[in-house]
Amino acid sequence: MKSFFFLTILCFAALLFAPAQVQPFFTADLSVAKQSEKSVVVYKTKSGMKFHKAMCYHLNQSMIPISLDEAVAKGLSACKHCQPDTADAAK
Repeated sequence: MKSFFFLTILCFAALLFAPAQVQPFFTADLSVAKQSEKSVVVYKTKSGMKFHKAMCYHLNQSMIPISLDEAVAKGLSACKHCQPDTADAAK
């Protein structure tokens, strides 16, 4: 019971004194997202011919942001695993 109480207090203190903004482990340049608010941002790898959602496991080595319109224009196709939405590219 004492260890549970101590652990609860420790967790509360960690949350209370944690930095306001935590830096993510993996960061990506999101300048493409800032360029166009209307454009949908997808991600590609350095060597791949597919585009992906941000959380796709195929992006574990490289994660390059690109607009969906640009990805389609470059001939990239949608990943079959994460299935990014291509409806916006058909406009």
